[in-house]
Amino acid sequence: MKKIYLTKFAAIIIFALSPVWPCAALERAPFIPYKSVRTPAPDFTLKDLQGRQFQLKSQRGKQVMIVFGATWCPYCRSEIPNYKAIYEKYTPQGIVFTYINIMESRDKVAGFSRANSLPYRTLIDEDGRVAQSFNVVGVPMIVIVDKEGRIVVTKNLVRQLDLPKLFSSQSR
Repeated sequence: MKKIYLTKFAAIIIFALSPVWPCAALERAPFIPYKSVRTPAPDFTLKDLQGRQFQLKSQRGKQVMIVFGATWCPYCRSEIPNYKAIYEKYTPQGIVFTYINIMESRDKVAGFSRANSLPYRTLIDEDGRVAQSFNVVGVPMIVIVDKEGRIVVTKNLVRQLDLPKLFSSQSR
């Protein structure tokens, strides 16, 4: 009888504490989505569809919006009109908007970009190295980097962002 109670008690304790373990792990992961911290963004250099290099470090002094995505991702495709609207509204204000396609060939991404008339710069992360450095665990993932090169916020969808507040507070 004592063993049954101890087993039940142990099971209840383990079940009750199980959500604590992942939360503790998330606190040590600096770029997990939904964690708004001002930690330095990992620097990277990638080529865009035209073969030109983009280096995050060279964007210091500018606000940067990075979107990680893939051609096969339905949410990434459904967000394209939002990305276009952000690009049209905020790039004239000096915001750098870049889309990073993860682990797909240049040809596939170029076809996708043409088919969807993407106006923004599309970078190719063929080996997923940059996505991994940002701890991308799902796409789309949006990262806002401030003028000092620090991550301000990470989210999955545009509707989760208060862009006017984010961009106006960084422009001071």
